[in-house]
Amino acid sequence: MQNERARCIVSSAETATLAHRYETRIRLRLTGRKRVMTKKLHDATQIQEVDFKDAVRNSAQQIWQAGLGAFSIARDEGSGLLARLMKEGASLQTRTQRLAGQTISGAIARMSETLGRQTAVPLGKMEEVFEERFTRTLRNLGVPTQDDLKALTEEIDGLCQSVTALSNAGARGRRTAARGKEKTVKSAMRKSAAGSRA
Repeated sequence: MQNERARCIVSSAETATLAHRYETRIRLRLTGRKRVMTKKLHDATQIQEVDFKDAVRNSAQQIWQAGLGAFSIARDEGSGLLARLMKEGASLQTRTQRLAGQTISGAIARMSETLGRQTAVPLGKMEEVFEERFTRTLRNLGVPTQDDLKALTEEIDGLCQSVTALSNAGARGRRTAARGKEKTVKSAMRKSAAGSRA
């Protein structure tokens, strides 16, 4: 069925070209001769149909033989070819993974560097905010801060100096008072000794 269609398509196309060639001759001929020309035209298309069939058959046979040859080569060299393909695939995979690893590690380094620059300033601000909140919480709990401890230390130092100054002044006053008492006692003793003598 397909051969007939192909023959019809080819023969009608080729017939059209041949018919065009002979068209002028046919018109000039008489009716009796027209039949002779038609028969010659019909014989020419049959010859071309046979040539086309042979060409298709030869082409199909060559394709079939090429397929059989490829199958034979693949069967004979199949295991070696498969091993070679696997080796090349493994090589390509390692190269691809190496490149991907380098790309990923480079991207991570660039990203961390960029993020480090971008977060340096906000981290400083975050530290300040955290310290302020922590200090406020400690104050609310009654825990003295470092500034409170410094002020308390300075106040204690000042009190120590005042105590030292007062104790030094008191020691002088005691000496003076003690001397004054001694004089009073001595003078009282003298008076009593003088009174008892008299």
